[in-house]
Amino acid sequence: MQENREPTDKSKKIKQIIILYCFEEEIKAGNYQNILFFSEQLLHGKRSHGSFRYAG
Repeated sequence: MQENREPTDKSKKIKQIIILYCFEEEIKAGNYQNILFFSEQLLHGKRSHGSFRYAG
């Protein structure tokens, strides 16, 4: 895999699918604020180094 490629629409779509998969349990529980917070972090490439803060 090449690390220096520009992000494409396909890679964004894959990230969205991964987010949906990862947060399936959150969605079922109705924790939408958590999903929005973490998905923003993931989509923008930010890492919180394990210090996850839950909204609400």
